[in-house]
Parts: sequence; structure tokens; C-alpha cells
Amino acid sequence: MNILIFGTGWIVNAKEQKGDVQDTWADAGKAERGLRWSAKVRIQEGLERYVGWIDG
Repeated sequence: MNILIFGTGWIVNAKEQKGDVQDTWADAGKAERGLRWSAKVRIQEGLERYVGWIDG
């Protein structure tokens, strides 16, 4: 598992752990169709905002 935290520049390499998700088929299409929902920000911006919130 590799984790890159935007803005801080550190990477954590860790062994796989029980329960780690290997693959995902995540798709917001059902929410878009059924709830008429759509994301307001792109993933990159959302991650940057999240890290900024974590860093305080």
C-alpha cells in the first residue's frame, strides 16, 4: 500500500493488511441517476481540501 499525502510530500509504504480492498468498482452513476446527485469538485481538489482540513 502506498499513500501520498498532497502538500506534505511523505509516502507510507506498508504491507497489506487483513481487510484491505484490492480492487473497487466504485461508481457514482447510481446516485447520479436515482438521487439526481453529482460531485461538485474533482477528486484532486477534494483530496487537497481534505488534507488542508487535516493539517488545520
